[in-house]
Parts: sequence; C-alpha cells; structure tokens
Amino acid sequence: MISGVLTRVALVALIFALSLPGAEPCGNMGYEDRNQIDYGPLPVSQLRGKAVDLSGVPVPGVCVGLFKESDHSLIASTATSPNGEFTLKNSPRGEYRLVARYPAFGTANARVRIGRGAKGATLRMRPRGIDKTSYIESK
Repeated sequence: MISGVLTRVALVALIFALSLPGAEPCGNMGYEDRNQIDYGPLPVSQLRGKAVDLSGVPVPGVCVGLFKESDHSLIASTATSPNGEFTLKNSPRGEYRLVARYPAFGTANARVRIGRGAKGATLRMRPRGIDKTSYIESK
C-alpha cells in the first residue's frame, strides 16, 4: 500500500520535473477546449482550490487560467503550488471559463460563476485519453 502511494508520488514528481524545461509559462496560457460536455456553471464564491490526480495526490505546476466566456480572452492565470493549491485573487463576479492544463494530463475546462457558492474548486487531473479527460468540481 505505502509503496504504491510512493510510486504514484514519484511518478507525479518525475512528470513535473520533465515538463518544466519546455513548459509554456502560465501567463501566456491560451484557451483550450477538448470537447468536454458542458454542464451548468459551477457556483464558486472565490477561485481557489487544489489540483489532484485520481488517487488524490497533489499535482504541482498545473496552469490554471480564467477566461472570458464571450471571446475566451485570458483574465488571470497562475500555476499550482508544490502542494497543488492555487488562488486567482480579485476575480470579478460573473460567468467565465476555468481551464487547467498540465503536459501529462488532459486539459480541464468548465464554466464557473463567481459570486455565491462553494468556497473553491478541485481540479481532478486525469492522464490524457481518447474518451476521458480531466475535470473540475466544486469543493
């Protein structure tokens, strides 16, 4: 059990280390949509949260961007911390797109409504695949 967890942590750390040299800075992040199914916007009171893999292991270095819904222009972006946490401070109320991208995982894209709601979001990062992708849920 412990060796399996250590193996997953080591794999995430290795993927992170290998992705850094060629990684695009989050400030230059472009909009990306991988044909995810759109559900109603996730209601959140603030844009903060954590990126984790399917085992719950934090994923550092995920680019998280907030985009206007109308023209998909970037409003704010950041990278998750070494413990997978992120915060996009001073995001105005309204409806937007939250996009999370990391080289080894599929891109997550979800509509969010900033105002009232959950205190943040969890980015569930999944390996790239044909029929499944990463996703975002309210905390």
